[in-house]
Amino acid sequence: MSDFYIDKQQTIKYYKNYNDICHCLYCENYYKYIETEYPYLKEYLSKFNIDILKPIEVTEYSLNEDKSQYEAFYAVCGNLSKEYKEKVKDLLIEFMDKEVLYKINNIDEYFLARVSEIKLRKPKEVK
Repeated sequence: MSDFYIDKQQTIKYYKNYNDICHCLYCENYYKYIETEYPYLKEYLSKFNIDILKPIEVTEYSLNEDKSQYEAFYAVCGNLSKEYKEKVKDLLIEFMDKEVLYKINNIDEYFLARVSEIKLRKPKEVK
């Protein structure tokens, strides 16, 4: 993983101060189940000091009556020299340039970690 440099202390500080959490039904569902359904994702993200419960964006796609597929984006403080991706069990993790989606206040050097292929149960109100 020499394709990027992570400023772990700045990333810790970022997540400690990050409180722009979405409270829509799908995001609340994500927060509720992501740690228990994907404990290995929490462990993987913690290597980069990423807080699994503080994505900057979550998207949801219906798979069937009971399941949805999610994609989550996380900020990583540091520099990315080229995009990098890897499979972590059944999930795809991609590190990508920040210009793809977001501008984060007060942090100039960061990139994104996109986690895709997350499958979670649907919120009860949407079945």
